[in-house]
Amino acid sequence: MRKKNKLKAKPKAARTLVECSPHRTTGGGYYKGLTELDAEYESPNENNAIDTLVLCHDVHKIASQPIEEPYEYEGKICHYTPDFIVDTFVPGLRLEVKSVANLLNHTASLNKYLAIARAYHQRGVSFAFLIDAQLEAQPRFDNVKLLQRYVSSTVPPEVLERALRALHHHPLTVTELQARATLGLVDVWTLIARQHICFDWSQHLDRHTTMVSLPNQPFGGLQLGDILRSTRFGDFLAEMALGRRATDKRLMADATSWRRIDNPLEPWSFVGSPRFTAPLRNLRPEECIPRSPQRRRDFAPGIRAVPPRSTDC
Repeated sequence: MRKKNKLKAKPKAARTLVECSPHRTTGGGYYKGLTELDAEYESPNENNAIDTLVLCHDVHKIASQPIEEPYEYEGKICHYTPDFIVDTFVPGLRLEVKSVANLLNHTASLNKYLAIARAYHQRGVSFAFLIDAQLEAQPRFDNVKLLQRYVSSTVPPEVLERALRALHHHPLTVTELQARATLGLVDVWTLIARQHICFDWSQHLDRHTTMVSLPNQPFGGLQLGDILRSTRFGDFLAEMALGRRATDKRLMADATSWRRIDNPLEPWSFVGSPRFTAPLRNLRPEECIPRSPQRRRDFAPGIRAVPPRSTDC
């Protein structure tokens, strides 16, 4: 008898954001080597989280809202879908991306996420909160917004070889590396974004002053573990991720007053205040991040609305 060919089931996310939240602007993209399906977002904070995660040297896999898991809340069995599951310094880390104000200033929301954290802790599953105050900490935030434009770019082998040879003995400034290895600025930003070379993330990227080196010689890459411990909220959130109610009233009060004061007020502030500058060069076809039509941001209602015709007087 012939054996029937069993078709391997295609992976499927627990939620397809554009279908379950059609009233909200969603987006995302496929990042080779990091995502099996499109990494999707439905808020500016989640968008910033993806931009940051794809640049982290300790992040090896990213999945957005891939599974639904049970937890007990107020005597009932509820279900929770983590924003992201990341293979990083621990495999299968569940990440909840929130605004610090929304997380800490609403009692019902706080109690819910503490119950979720306790359920994960009891099952031995790693869980963490990632908040806007951490994602938007400067100067890292500006550096992320610059470099995320180059994570899908490619580096020709001869360019990589020249860069590594120039940095073999000691670090150089970006302009020195460009001169010694005959590189364009786009090549240097791409080399950093693709994790071939590193710089000091505590400094703003500047072609004239930023020093770059081979990984850990002496500069290291961006680490998710460092981001989760960053800002005055780091230890506070680590306690909450274990299901413990933090008692630091000063930090609770800080959550109500935290503002994104580093970002100038502008029309695009609600999606992360991108700085629209002229591209250094056009993307090659193989560098474009593929997106399926139903998951693109232009799916948002009203984007295809036909403008009214002008009437001559």
